[in-house]
Amino acid sequence: MENITFNMSELHNHGTAFFDYLSLRKHFFVDTLNWDIPHNDSYEMDQYDNPLAYYSLVLKDGKVIGGSRVMPTTSSWGEYT
Repeated sequence: MENITFNMSELHNHGTAFFDYLSLRKHFFVDTLNWDIPHNDSYEMDQYDNPLAYYSLVLKDGKVIGGSRVMPTTSSWGEYT
């Protein structure tokens, strides 16, 4: 297993991992739990997926199997804190 961490300015260094993570979130939250949250056919993302967020993803054999997004509690992006 491998752990990668990055923010939006570094996501290009990790191939499709960021988008694979958004796809995994869509599969879990929308397809499995049936949450009514913003998504399209492939991805789930929200207002907290912004340049202030950091991501920590777990990969197994190059495939994203889990992850999390974190932000400082003092962050502010537009109207969202």
